[in-house]
Amino acid sequence: MAQAKLLRKFRLPLASIARRTDLSQVAVKLLNPIVRPAGGAPSNASDAEKSEYAAALTKLGANLEAKKLLLSVDSDKTPDALLFLACTRVACWEDDKRIPLLKRYVASPGLADYKRLVGKLNLSAACVHERQDDEANQLFLELKEELSKLSLHRLLSNTLSLWSELEIERRNFSVAKNLYTEAEGYIKDPDSMDNFYLRKRKAMAMFLANPKDEVAVKAMLDFRSVAQSRKHWESVRDCDLHLAVHQKNENLLSFVYFGTPYEHFRERLQQQWGKKLEMAETYHWKLGTGKSTPVIDLLGIEEKGKETLKAGQLLFRMAATLSSDFYRPFRLAEIHAAIFPNEFYNPSTSPLRVHQAMFRFRHWLSKQCPSLEI
Repeated sequence: MAQAKLLRKFRLPLASIARRTDLSQVAVKLLNPIVRPAGGAPSNASDAEKSEYAAALTKLGANLEAKKLLLSVDSDKTPDALLFLACTRVACWEDDKRIPLLKRYVASPGLADYKRLVGKLNLSAACVHERQDDEANQLFLELKEELSKLSLHRLLSNTLSLWSELEIERRNFSVAKNLYTEAEGYIKDPDSMDNFYLRKRKAMAMFLANPKDEVAVKAMLDFRSVAQSRKHWESVRDCDLHLAVHQKNENLLSFVYFGTPYEHFRERLQQQWGKKLEMAETYHWKLGTGKSTPVIDLLGIEEKGKETLKAGQLLFRMAATLSSDFYRPFRLAEIHAAIFPNEFYNPSTSPLRVHQAMFRFRHWLSKQCPSLEI
């Protein structure tokens, strides 16, 4: 029996549900025929359809395509585009670029009260990370009053938890403890991400209060292990940043610096280090524990008996992409964007192209570096 064609009017609400339930690939498949019609035909997608499609792309890792699409949306008519555009900045640690977008979002006329509160919470987080302390503090005061009146306890817990991060940065550790203790009272599920972030802030407070204390260091390392087991790679990276800076561990500092592709994160690392970073021009990233390991040179230097990867070609782009971040595995759409620049992500054909490229790279590795696996 032939499958009935899904009517267009149902695609947008179904895509929104799919994205919010971590089925972003489904969301992209639902809207791709509208936003990216086959054969290069012009698209008649609405701003709402383009925004939702871009939000799903962001969750898949196709940030650049998502940004370009969102910039084409009339955000006065579709203010959610501003929130989604701000989300594309999160993955790259670009909170400075997120703040003006979120300010416009919360000021949008006609925005539902709940969405405005969510926007203010996101804005407060960006202000904390950019050390705009006074503005963050004012936002927290407003949020606590509004959320308490509305009994929106989860948002209130997130607000108090984030507020504690601000006080930790200010080194007001007793104030921070009161805040995250209050936040803890609203959390019902100990395995929730809300509790995960709360545990992170507790560990950070202990460590930053006394980076040489064995108990505090253990708390930090224990949380790092939890973050690693939950595959929350940005928290692992953040832990290493604090461990490197506050223990003056130059080897770990180099690992974090070269293993992080985000320029804004590197700037933050420079600021926290407190003096000019003297980094080598190259870094040898050692994988595994063996004493003798093969070397893949991404600078294109010829080596006798070795087939050198040629800069700009597909396998070189694959190697450069996979080695650009020491912490986080890459999502399929991210790899597609990196090795096929200037091409749109197609949920039907792009995965196969990436898998084929990966097969070729694995074949090359099997000959040049048999011990290295992807």
